[in-house]
Amino acid sequence: MRLAAVAAAAAAAAALAGCSPFAVTPPARTFALDSPITPPVGHGDVQLDIASSGQPIFGPTIDSAGGQLRTTIAPNTTIVAGAERMSVENASDQQAASWAYAGRVGAVLATDDHRAAFTFGAGGGTAPAAGSWGSIDFGGVVTGKNHWIRPLLALSVGYNAPLSRRPFTITDSDGEDPVTLQLPSDIMVRVDFGLELGPPRCALIAGVSGVHFWMLEPDVISGNGDPSTDEGFMMLGLATRISLD
Repeated sequence: MRLAAVAAAAAAAAALAGCSPFAVTPPARTFALDSPITPPVGHGDVQLDIASSGQPIFGPTIDSAGGQLRTTIAPNTTIVAGAERMSVENASDQQAASWAYAGRVGAVLATDDHRAAFTFGAGGGTAPAAGSWGSIDFGGVVTGKNHWIRPLLALSVGYNAPLSRRPFTITDSDGEDPVTLQLPSDIMVRVDFGLELGPPRCALIAGVSGVHFWMLEPDVISGNGDPSTDEGFMMLGLATRISLD
């Protein structure tokens, strides 16, 4: 059994006794549901979102909160800038939650009917416990036509790599079995599914995000742990998007 612990935010941290901790280098955005329904040229909107992979009994609680600002600069072309704070707290120990900050800039290239779009972006983050990293992603999103209820489905791939590493050591809840970890380079595939409720100018979005990572280098430096080759997590998210007109 493996257990993520320093987060979708930064890396792995302490795990339950008998479980093997691991580290991943995360994307620059946790909850990634961009609607292809973009603002008119010269206008913008803001999206505020929260997400969690909370598992208070069996493992860590991973939380994120952030915001995205979109501005349409040409027909069907919208630029996006966002930032978020991510944290993780493990129920098996009494250590303070680890945290990280991340930011991303990108674009949404929508079709003429605004029912589908190509998305891409680049960004990165920093975590005092684990170091800093960069991230790029490419993907697409589709939505429905109903004015009040629209499904959203997004698929993206990305590459995440440390820019500066701070190896860190974690233990189990008894302070035993230390393992030293580092942020590894990895490739990710992410699927996001959600429902957008309300008119496009002021909508509520609820969704789920599943991310899988393939490590390109070891995450375990030393200690009682096996290097991971692939890991993943799922998060539930809630967002609201409001027109700035």
